[in-house]
Amino acid sequence: MILILLVIVILTPFLRDALISWLNPLSYRTFPESVDFTVRRSITISSVTSYTVDVPEPPAIGGGTQRVIGISSTPAYNTVQKYGTDWMVWQSSGEADIQATYHIQTRTIWWDIDEYNVLSVSDASKVDPLFVQLSTQYNHDEWRIQYEGTYVETLAAQIAPGDMPVFEIAQRTYEYLDSHIAYSSSRTGSVKYPMETLQDGSGDCDDMSFLFASLLRSQGVPSWVELGAMLNSVTNEWVGHAWLEFYMPTSTGGVNVTVDMANHEFLVRGANRFSEWKSDGNGTHLEDYYYPYSYVSLGGGASIDDTFTTIDYSADGTVVVKLGSEGGAIPGLDLLLFPVAVLVALVLARQTRRK
Repeated sequence: MILILLVIVILTPFLRDALISWLNPLSYRTFPESVDFTVRRSITISSVTSYTVDVPEPPAIGGGTQRVIGISSTPAYNTVQKYGTDWMVWQSSGEADIQATYHIQTRTIWWDIDEYNVLSVSDASKVDPLFVQLSTQYNHDEWRIQYEGTYVETLAAQIAPGDMPVFEIAQRTYEYLDSHIAYSSSRTGSVKYPMETLQDGSGDCDDMSFLFASLLRSQGVPSWVELGAMLNSVTNEWVGHAWLEFYMPTSTGGVNVTVDMANHEFLVRGANRFSEWKSDGNGTHLEDYYYPYSYVSLGGGASIDDTFTTIDYSADGTVVVKLGSEGGAIPGLDLLLFPVAVLVALVLARQTRRK
């Protein structure tokens, strides 16, 4: 009977995933290999006489990372080109009741980087034109991403002294933040300055990403914040989210990679998220993203609600990932459970017969 139950668990995807998580809930996470989902963004602004709302239109991202199948809304939106991308704009008198529906397909991406093939900042600056271009675009202060002439600059040099490969700089920075900055979902105002996050010893996903970007830029690594939404695996609700992306130069060509400090994901981009916009190095543009609503209130202040609701969701396949700076995909981990389960079942059955 025990053997039959274990076989059923192994052959049933959601039971198998639950077993993997139960065996090691802190070090491993199971991501869907790909997801096809539809979410509805509801934006309501009440106690106003007029309003303007502008938010980025989720873009397609190469390599199948993110495909946008369709976007619709009630009322209809106007498309405006801002900062090199399409933005959706609603503008009207009265109160706002906006229902925008996104149909998106995403894939889980894990970057299997050979760290010994990664260039240092000085070497990349000599042989990689894209690294030089991105360094010019990003390696400076940019609204809340600040390091020049501050303790952040000193700390970055302490975390990764000398001319190290970019992989090691990122890895050391991740490990420092993972052990010194605790995740906090509470926010009392705008995104913290990096020094505030260091002093508090805590921050939300935005605060941690802005601090990470500041530390990497200080070391000469082009990095930026990516902004969108993520499916909370605990509450099963979509919430606004921020994470870090940076350029990893290698001897065979560079690549943009993802780090999500809030979720302990290093060089992993889970499929249960979608991107709206990436900061472009211009602080005014980045600040604008965080203030998507403008309105004329009735005098007592406006009431704003901005939420996501799942309309449809379909996941396919699984990718088991060991979290942290030493992590990565574990191909076949779920299949390895089968012989282990059979062995355990046989041992238990034999002990039962002896009794």
